[in-house]
Amino acid sequence: MRCFLALPFSNQFKDYLLQTQYDIMNEDVYKVKWVEKQNFHLTLFFWQDIDEELIEKIHGILENLFTDIPPLTIRTRYLGFFPEKGEPKVIWVGLEKSRQLDDLINLIRKCFLSNLIPLEQKSFNPHITLGRLKAIYKINKVKELPLSTDRLNNPFSEKIHEVVLYQSSLQKNGPVYTIIKRYGLNNL
Repeated sequence: MRCFLALPFSNQFKDYLLQTQYDIMNEDVYKVKWVEKQNFHLTLFFWQDIDEELIEKIHGILENLFTDIPPLTIRTRYLGFFPEKGEPKVIWVGLEKSRQLDDLINLIRKCFLSNLIPLEQKSFNPHITLGRLKAIYKINKVKELPLSTDRLNNPFSEKIHEVVLYQSSLQKNGPVYTIIKRYGLNNL
């Protein structure tokens, strides 16, 4: 089963991200499979294929991990692409560097590693995927997007109150995310 641990967003923040998508849409430049509003989130950790036993182990680690962790604030910063070199495949909104977010990631990573939970080895780059590019007609115009949208000149902040473990099911029309478990951050 495909699963991921993520930070969910309020409808107001999702509306901001949706408007950012609208601001950069241009059919003459590229064809994009846009992320749907209900699927916006910030992925912390992803597992391609795990079984129920490992999910239970993850839940056991997380169920009391956040009792002393206060809600954290994230803030949008810029547009970016993956990969950074060559033809872009993913367009995303990057987040401002955050000590709170780094501390949360490091805490979870440390607990997972000490309990032998497998993790991807790539470094954490906090971003929210807006869409996946399917075809690019004018590559230079795509590379100019970070300069051409002023949506991110007015960054948006979001206070995060929980961490969520999701199951991801790939369907013909796109992924479907199902909540497995919610973990509230303590309001100290």
